[in-house]
Amino acid sequence: MKKLFEEFGINRITPNEEQYLKEFVKVMKSVAEALDILQAEKNVGMGFLLPTISVLKNNLKLLKDDASIIYCQPLITSLLDAIHFRFEKMFSDNELRLATISNPMFKLSWLESEDDIRRAKSLLKCEYQRLQGVMEMSDSSEESSDGTSSSRSDPSPPKRAKKDFFSSKKK
Repeated sequence: MKKLFEEFGINRITPNEEQYLKEFVKVMKSVAEALDILQAEKNVGMGFLLPTISVLKNNLKLLKDDASIIYCQPLITSLLDAIHFRFEKMFSDNELRLATISNPMFKLSWLESEDDIRRAKSLLKCEYQRLQGVMEMSDSSEESSDGTSSSRSDPSPPKRAKKDFFSSKKK
């Protein structure tokens, strides 16, 4: 890089500036990966939001504790605060929680405590029972005049494969 600066007649960056740039790239890598996942045009849905945010927060917390990160500590703190402010309420949104725990890629792996896992299982069970009642009511009203009923078959969702971003959440 020094040759490049000399070639173009640009003042070289200081060692502190170089260290800052290295730290910045290290910190923003997880942010960029999370954005790539959430902004994908294919094979992404509501069920990807909570695990992606969870992994991003965990990665940033690890960097916050990293002694080699000196100059970008305020950036990490600001990112964690902004993520908390913007997304924390979504972690109690039952629709988002159901979308995530019913996604075969994540299931319960993104949940951190046994209490969260217990609540998620209870939520899924309640939703299943509610839908079972709705389906029974719907099936009885859809019977045709000849006594037959229509059958339903939903196609399986496409298999979702993402990079190593979620590898820390697999249990």
